[in-house]
Amino acid sequence: MGRVVSITFDDGLARGAAASAEILERYGMPGVFYVVTGWVEPMRAPIRDDANMGRSHGDWNFWRRIATAGHEVGSHTFSHFKAGGLKAALTPWRVAREIARSQQDLQREIPAQSHTISMPWNAASPLSDRLVRRAYSACRVGGGDVQYNRLSQLRPYALRSWAPGPRHDWGDYVAAIEAMPQDGWLILGFHSLEDEGWEPISANRLDQLCTWLRDNNIEVATVRDVVARTKLSCAP
Repeated sequence: MGRVVSITFDDGLARGAAASAEILERYGMPGVFYVVTGWVEPMRAPIRDDANMGRSHGDWNFWRRIATAGHEVGSHTFSHFKAGGLKAALTPWRVAREIARSQQDLQREIPAQSHTISMPWNAASPLSDRLVRRAYSACRVGGGDVQYNRLSQLRPYALRSWAPGPRHDWGDYVAAIEAMPQDGWLILGFHSLEDEGWEPISANRLDQLCTWLRDNNIEVATVRDVVARTKLSCAP
C-alpha cells in the first residue's frame, strides 16, 4: 500500500455530514464520520458545548444511509466525554461506560466486523487505551500539527491526525500531503462544513481537496479499511 489519506469528521453533525458525503461521493471517495452515539436522536446524553448545542446529530436511519453509501461510521464516545485529565481519573467507571456504550450502540445500529473510535478533545489515558483495545480495531487522536502514520510501523491505537484550522491556507494542505513519506498515511480531522461545528471547513475547500487528491492519484480510504488492510499485509 502506498500513500493514503483519510478524511474524517467528528461530532456527527447531520447537516454537515450529508453535505460532506455528497461531495465525497461525487469523487467516489469514502469519508469517516465519528458520532457521539448519545447525541443521535432520540438523544440520551446532554449537549453542553456551543459548537454542538442546538444542532441536529441525525437519527440512526440517517447514519445507516451514510454507512450504506460506503462511508465509515465510528465512535466519538457516548457523550463527548474527555477521557484524560482529573475528572476522568476520578470517575474511571464513566470512562468505561463511555467507550463500551458507544460500541454497543454502533454494533446494534450499524453492525460491522469492527468499528474505530476518535477520542474527544484528543484526550486519552492508560485506562481508556486498555478499554478501547477491547472494543475497537483502532483509535484516532491528533491535533493542530501535521502528523503522519507509517503503514510499515502502524500503531492502530495511537493513530495520529492533523486538524487543519482557519489559520491554514490551501498551500498548507498541499504541503502536508506532498510531504507524506512513501508509506505514509495522513488522517485529516474536521468537524463539519460552512457555519456548523468547531472550526468547520468550507464546502468549496472540501471540493478543492477532493479534486487535488483525485488529480494527483492519492488514495482516499476509511480508517477502518486502512487498518484492516495493513494488518492483513503484515500477517505471517
